Amino acid sequence: MRIETFIHKGVKKDGTFKGDLGSVEVDGGISISDVHGGCGSPGCKCSPGHWICYSMPRDKSGVVRGCTIWFDSREELLDYLGLADRGDYRRK
Repeated sequence: MRIETFIHKGVKKDGTFKGDLGSVEVDGGISISDVHGGCGSPGCKCSPGHWICYSMPRDKSGVVRGCTIWFDSREELLDYLGLADRGDYRRK
C-alpha cells in the first residue's frame, strides 16, 4: 500500500483541468476503483490498479486537494476496509 497526496490547481467548476485532459470530483468525497481495477470505463487507462481516493471540495481559487491510497490487489483494498472476509464484496 502507498499513499500519494495531490493538489490540482486551475480546476474548473465542472471538474476539468489541464486543458480538459484531466477531471476530478469538485464537491469532495470518496471514490473507489472498479472491482477489476481502474475507473471502470472500458479501455480507460487514467487510473489503473486498485485505489481509494479522498478529495476535499474545490476551493474558490480552483484548487482541489486530496490523497489516493494505492493497493497491490483488490484483496488488500478490501482488507484495508475491513471487508476481506465478506464474500459478497469479491465479485469477479
